Parts: sequence; structure tokens; C-alpha cells
Amino acid sequence: MRRLSFDWQIVPWSLSVLLGGLIAYDPAQGAVGFTLGAFGVVLYLVFHNLSDGRRLRLTLMLLPLLVTIAFLIAGDWSRAMAKLPLLNSTFVWLATIQPNPGITINSNAAGGVLAMLIPLQAWALRDSRRATRGVMLGIALAGLALSASRGAWLALMLAAVMALTWRTISRRTTAQRKARVIWVVIVVTGALILITGVGLTPLGNRLLDISGDRPAIWNNSIALLDDYVVTGLGFGSFEMAYSTYALLTHVGHTVHAHNLWLNVWLDQGLLGAIALSGLTLNAVWPRTNASHARLAGLTALSVVLIHGLFDDAFYGYGGAAIPLLLVPIALATRTLESQAPPLIRSAKADRVWPAVVVWAIAVSGLLVMILTPGGRSVIEANLGAVAQMRAELAVYRWPEVPIQDVLREPGGVNLSAAIEHYDRAIVLDSMNATANRRLGQIELARRENVSACSHLQQAYAVKPEQRATRQMLGECFALEGDWDRAAQLWRDIDLTQGQIMGRQWWYDTYLSLPDQARRIRQVADLLGIKP
Repeated sequence: MRRLSFDWQIVPWSLSVLLGGLIAYDPAQGAVGFTLGAFGVVLYLVFHNLSDGRRLRLTLMLLPLLVTIAFLIAGDWSRAMAKLPLLNSTFVWLATIQPNPGITINSNAAGGVLAMLIPLQAWALRDSRRATRGVMLGIALAGLALSASRGAWLALMLAAVMALTWRTISRRTTAQRKARVIWVVIVVTGALILITGVGLTPLGNRLLDISGDRPAIWNNSIALLDDYVVTGLGFGSFEMAYSTYALLTHVGHTVHAHNLWLNVWLDQGLLGAIALSGLTLNAVWPRTNASHARLAGLTALSVVLIHGLFDDAFYGYGGAAIPLLLVPIALATRTLESQAPPLIRSAKADRVWPAVVVWAIAVSGLLVMILTPGGRSVIEANLGAVAQMRAELAVYRWPEVPIQDVLREPGGVNLSAAIEHYDRAIVLDSMNATANRRLGQIELARRENVSACSHLQQAYAVKPEQRATRQMLGECFALEGDWDRAAQLWRDIDLTQGQIMGRQWWYDTYLSLPDQARRIRQVADLLGIKP
């Protein structure tokens, strides 16, 4: 019987996939995410254990072709016109002949997946006829071009340069350790130059939307992650949790965090983020007896990691590409002996020790968290945030429920479990920002203003940069008639999603408290916010 080879870290990764499915407030979305994640584990094992033969090469040849065909059939070509006017005539033609498949493939997702698959396809085609290579790579590159995903283009180009640099150095340097040192120096130097160029030039900002919405999304996602640092949100939970607890709006606004690591952590919790870190570290760690597919796998993994800094083709845009995320890691960690007998083996020592360091640090951090009052406070606040999310968002539907505060009123959803967790968190650490902010949010909805303002001031003292805290504390000051302090807090946060109009509606129309609504309006007028 052929033995099954795998990196043992696929086990905690699998557990994080299960956690992401169980913790989601929407069971259907949780089941979909779990299914996609479980399929990804299966694909990891398949690609890790397939022999370096015809079946593996044929699969890697055809995958980009299938993705491109699906993209041509289901791409959102009308939206693509705004991204790349140069190809507008092509997009118009594609939209004209496009059937109606009932689904839409986001161009950024298609571009990111194709950019990852192209290095694998190029490796699989290495012994094919020139015409075959030209046609199949040409189709995949055409699909990548039509995606108009500038981040995916840049990631593929950078990964290709890194791979070519390694091949050049390794051929001219007999000592592999010396070759790696030279390569690392060149790559780090190039990365510093590139980061400077991207961060400080208009071209870089335009390429990656650094001056657009992305920084705000990242900051707000990190603030949201602060509430769910241990467990995450669960699959399919980001959009409404982000709107409800970070932006304080009543409808969905942003579908994902535009960063692979943030999305994994938010969907699968800390366990998933650590497992992916360990799997990635083991994939890039130098090893003996590596498969011929290793360089292609590392190049594809580089595409994923570079593109994942600015966008996420796998967990973002519906998550349909989640199963493909671990394919590059599987190929990069294959060995030439993967076809030999007998039963089941885990990775050998040269693949274990780098990950042992990662997990030793993680376990040490977990022990510190469990054994210290501050750490237990974080866990309690996290459990409270999960309980609140599952209680509120499981039943919240707009416009049937006009605003989330309706659910928090007495007689609304049962928030006793969440409040108990928050109270315990504050007993353990009175300055826990999450517990104080979430209690303040509930108390504002229940018109317990004195207690709400006290909790929000505690949260602000610890983390004054979090926009949700600033908005709600500003509301407290506005209701007290301290309009200058309210305006000072609101001036530096994004209120373009109608947050102030929503609060006016809450007090004026729903609660029939026109005086409170007038006080909110007074601050809005000071800031020039139009109704």
C-alpha cells in the first residue's frame, strides 16, 4: 500500500476549518465554508502525493484553462470596463456574447488564481511541444490580462523575477547555502526599493489602491479582529460583522478584508493563522530530496503571498477558490520519494523543526493568556463578541429590522450570555477595550447613557484609534450637549456611509426623541455633514 505523505500541520489547519464552519452565525454559510476548506485539505493531500507523472502534469496544464473558460463565461464584464478602459471594446464584446450562467466570477479573484496557476502550468508544459506551450500559456495569460487585476499582474511578475534570480544564482554558485544568502540579499534589497517606490509614488498608489479604501479597510479589519482574536468570526461572517461592529452601518458594505492573512484569521481564528504560517514556513524551508515541482510551487506560493498583501483571491469574493490555496504549498513540500511504500508517514525532521518553533511560540503565548488575568479577559471578551454576533446577526435582516439597535433593546434578542462574558472580562481587566466598547454599544441602544458613556470612555482610553469607539463616544458627548468634543472625535473618522443619518433616524423616527436627534444634527452641522 502506498504511504500517505503530509505535513502534520495540515491537522491543526483542518481543525481551524472545522472551527470556521461551526462558529459562523449563519449555519448555511458555515457549511459552505467548511466544505470548501475540507475540499482544500483533500486537494493538498492529492497534490502532495501524486507522482511526478502524466496525471500531475495534465492536471496542472488544464487547471488554468478551465479557470479561464469559466471566467469568460461568468465574468462581470460590465464592471471590468471601469478598471481598464484600454480593453473596453473587448469587455463590451464579451458582455454581448456572454450567456447567463446564474453566477458571477469576480475579476480580482480570477486574476489572483490564474497568476498563481501560471507558474505551475509552465512547469507542467516544460517538455511539451512549443506550439502546445504557446497556446495553453497564451490562453491563461489572456485570462489574466482580461482580469484587469493589477495586483495579480505585479505579483506574478515579481515572483517570476525571484524565480529567475534563484535559477541564475544557483547555476553559478555550487554551494547552496551561499546561493541562498546571495538570493535573500538581492530579494530583500529589491523589496525595500519596491516598497519605497510603491509607497511614495503616485504610480504605486494607483497600482495597488494604497491611497484609496484599502488602508481604512485594513485598519477596521484589524479592529474587528481585536474582538475575535482567538476564535475568528467563522466562514461567511465578515461582511455584516464588519458593517455592524466596525463601520456601525445597517447594511453590508465590504465583503472581505483585502488581505489573505486577515481573512484567514477572521474566518478560521488564530489556529488557522498559525497553521498557515507553519505550513508556509515549512514550504519555503530548504530541504533535501525535493520534487522537481518545488521551484514552480515556490513561485506560485510567492504569487499568493505577494498578491495576498493587497487582495485575496481565495477567501475574498465568495471564497470559491479556497480549495486551491494549499496547492502551491503541497507542490513545494513534495519529495522525490513520495511514491515509495509502506503506510502513512508525516513530514521528516527537515520539515518539522521550523514549524516546531512557530508552534512553541504559539503554545507559550496561549499558556500566558490562560494563566494571566489580562489573557483570560481577552478570551472572555472574544467569547462575548461571538455570542453577541450569533444572537444579533442570525436574525438581523434589513429592512425587516431597520437597524441593529432594535435587537438590543429590552425584549429584543437575548444578549445575557454576551453581557456575562463582557462583565467577566472587565472584572479580570477593567481596561479591556472590546468588552467596554461592546457593553457601551448595547447600553446606548437601551438608552442607559451614563453607563454607556463610562464604558466607551474606558475603551477610548485604551484604543483611541478604533473608529467604532470614536463614533459611539462622540454620540455620547453629543447627547450631553458637548458638541465640540463630539465633533473632535468624529472629525477624523469616515462617516460617508450615512452613519450620522442613521443615528438621527434612530432617535427621531424610531424612538420619537426629537431633542436627541437635534443634538446629533448639531454636531453634524459643525462638521458640514449633509443630511
